[in-house]
This record gives sequence, structure tokens and C-alpha cells, in this order.
Amino acid sequence: MTGRHTAILIIGSPEWTDLVEAAQHAWHAGRPDSARKLLSLAGPAAGRKALLLGEIELRDGDPAVAVHELTTAAGQLDDPGPALLLAGEARRLCGDVHGYRAMARAVPPTSDLMLAHFRGLAATFEGKHADAVEPLRDVVRLGMAATDVASAVWAAEAAFALGLGEKAFDCASAAVSRARPTGREAALPWALVQLSLAAIVLDRHEVALEASREGLAASAAQRTTRTEHLSLLALSAALRDDRETAQSHLDNAAAAIAKRGLGRPCAIASWAYACLDLADDRPADALARLDAMTAGVSGAQPAIQALATPQLVEAAVLVGQHDRAKHALKVFDGWVRTGGNAAWLALSHRCHGLLTDDVTHFETAIALHRKAGAAMELARTQLLYANRLRLRRRLLDARDQFRSALRVFQSIGAQRWTARAEAGLRAAGETVGAPKVSLAGLTPQQAAISQLVAVGETNKEIARRLVISHRTVDHHLRNIFTTLGVRSRVELARRVTSLEDDQA
Repeated sequence: MTGRHTAILIIGSPEWTDLVEAAQHAWHAGRPDSARKLLSLAGPAAGRKALLLGEIELRDGDPAVAVHELTTAAGQLDDPGPALLLAGEARRLCGDVHGYRAMARAVPPTSDLMLAHFRGLAATFEGKHADAVEPLRDVVRLGMAATDVASAVWAAEAAFALGLGEKAFDCASAAVSRARPTGREAALPWALVQLSLAAIVLDRHEVALEASREGLAASAAQRTTRTEHLSLLALSAALRDDRETAQSHLDNAAAAIAKRGLGRPCAIASWAYACLDLADDRPADALARLDAMTAGVSGAQPAIQALATPQLVEAAVLVGQHDRAKHALKVFDGWVRTGGNAAWLALSHRCHGLLTDDVTHFETAIALHRKAGAAMELARTQLLYANRLRLRRRLLDARDQFRSALRVFQSIGAQRWTARAEAGLRAAGETVGAPKVSLAGLTPQQAAISQLVAVGETNKEIARRLVISHRTVDHHLRNIFTTLGVRSRVELARRVTSLEDDQA
């Protein structure tokens, strides 16, 4: 049977006499099973065949198998660049940074973009940011000067590594734009992954949601890429305190992550879980998840680790591990200050505010958040700043920051962060939004402590939630017992519950 007849039987088209070309057509049309069938029947042209098999395996199969197919293709093609770049991506998807660096050392100088991409990312992974700058800038320049989808994606990755968040967003947008009119449906979900991630880390969640929803719809035949979009949707939801949505996406991604060894989605899922832990006031759990990010399936994911630094620093500070926070922040600073991106510089200043007594870091962070248009992260910074101001007895200033944060949290339906801001307001003496329960004779902070005792929180948990010391909680509880005439936490909880029942 001729190639033309085989193509007619499998994909219904008489146009293709070369089965590898027919398979490529089927793949670009979103039909990976037909493409695999055609490739299984194709004869020689091993390099072209292995390249396409490797790309299909990368998007719809096992990235470890993709590495084998793609490195095989690179050794058989006159231009090994596309195959090597995809093989490098497969290694990074698996978290195999060691294998990636080994590839970078051996890559032939057949393509300026390919060579610069490997050199720049390898230097970044080794912590040699100064050495990475020039080759990564070359990748951005060359990738945006080209007209294909892949070059724009490589440019977006290079911009990320340079700390150029806005540039990464622009490059990813270009990749999506290039993918849409070409008939290369297989490239669109991949480009949308880059756009969604760029939007998330710039606090542009509506853009991220649109990108990954489109990515899910377009990647029904790309199970690996689909899993990447599920993990990104989970992260966006977690950052916005939407636990139900985040958990649903995480559950849907879990099986594929484990079965296919998808390190990058696994690391993003860990990041999402840590965000949920912080919203639930469980910083120890958040820190444990982030510390374990490179264990197991994730492998080494330096880019995701760097992006999750603000959550790691916050969690580490809350549990008293300041040295852990300082080490992570040093790496983060070396990265974000190279690019000068306002959104990421704001997060750096917030972290420094948590680690020092200098409140000007919070003020600088707030100004940078506003410049970047990062509403959710602005509110999170204002909440942390408000707690610091309250501890310094600057109650009027603290209430202003609590109110500003509260408005944002309420507007997006972030229930846990809303409750935290309301609790802070009450502790700072605010009456608006206070609970209906009346505990006459108590200060606002004592009333807040009584409420938390009633729901079963320990002194340690109360201290962390209200950002006060364990000793201060003990002192307030003694005064609460005296004022209300109760002798134990059980009696106090009954008193609060009784008042709530009377008002129900």
C-alpha cells in the first residue's frame, strides 16, 4: 500500500505521499493517535520520524521517553537545533537539571538561538546570573525577531530567567498570536502555558484564567500539556483564596503528574497547596510543602522555586525560621533585581519588611504593587504591614491598611483573607465589621482572643493569627477570665457560644 493510500485510510486525506509529513499534519491538527499510527508505518527518514515522535511524547506522553526520541533525532538531522531544544525542555519538565546542564555542555554551535538558550539557562541553574545575562538577552532578541511559535516561547523562557516579567508576558503573547493563524493547533496549548504562568506571577489572574481555560480546551489530545494547565489553574485559584476550585484542579492533575513523572506541574501543585496553607494560617505546613518541592516527582525546579520565594519567606518568618527565609530571599533578590520588574521587586521589599524592623520596605512594596497593578498582592502586603503597625501601636495607620486590604479581599471573595483582615481590624480597635457577640468590658483585642478560644484555637495559634507573642495571649486571657468571671477556657467558650445562640 502506498503512502497516499495509507494517509487516506488513517486521516482521510489524499494530499500526503510521505507518511512522516502526513503524521506531522495529523499532529498539528490535534490528532496524536493518528500521527503515531502513521509514524509506526513510516519507513526510513529516522531523524524526522524521531523528532515528531519526541514532540508528541513530550506533549502527550512521558517526557523521559521524549528525551530519548529527541536526542536520537538530534544525532540524525542536519539541523539538530529544534530537537535539542525540545529535549532540553523535556529534561526541565522532568526536573532533570543535571541532565540539562550536561546537554548544554555538549550542544553543537549550529544555531545561535539554541546555543544561547542552553548557555543562558544552564548558567541560571548554576546560580551564575551574571554569566547568563548576555546569552539570555540574545535569546529574547532572536526569538522575537523570528516568526515561528517555538522561538517566541524560548524567548519567553529567557525573559523569565532574566527577571523580566513584562517581557516574558509579551513574548508569550507573541507565541500565542503566532500559533493561532498557522493551523498548528498542537503549538497553541504550549504557548498558552507560558502566557498563563506569566500572567499569574504578574497578578493578572483574569488573563491567566482565560489562557489556561483555552489551553484546556485546545489540549484534549495533549495530556501532559493539559496537566500543566490544570496545575496553573490551581495555582491561580489558590493565590486568590479559592480553595474549592484549586482543590478540584489539583485532584484532576494528580494522577497524570504521578504516572508521567511531570516535575514542573508537581512543583506548581506544591506551590498552590502552600498558598492554601498560608490562607488557612498553617505556615508550618506551607513551609514543609515548599521545602519538599524538589523531592520526589518534582525533581529540581529552580524557576518555580524562585517564583514561590515570597510564600516561603512568609511561612518561614511566621514559624521563626529567619535564616531559612534569608537564604531564599538572597537567591530571589539576585534574580529579580537583574530585571527590575515592579511586581517582583514589590514582593522582594515585602519579604525584607518581614525580616527587618524597617517598615519603609512595606511602603516601597505598596508603591510598587500599585505601579504594577497587582491588586491581590497589594492587599496581602497591606495586611502584613497593618499587623506590623498594630504591634507598634500605630493603630490609626494600621486600621487604614487593614481596611484597604479588606476591600480587595471582599471584592474577589477571598473568605479566609477577609476573616484575617477583619480580625486585625477588631484587634486594632475597629468597630465596623465586628462580630455581633458582645463581651462587655473587654478590649477589642481581648474580644478577638475570646472568639478564637471559642472556636478551639490554641494560644500558639491565636498568637500567630493576631501577630502577638504567646506571652501576650496568656496575659490577655488572665484579664479576660477576671473581667468575665470565668475560670477556664471551657467556660469562656461556653460564654461566647451562649451569646451567639441568644443572638441567632
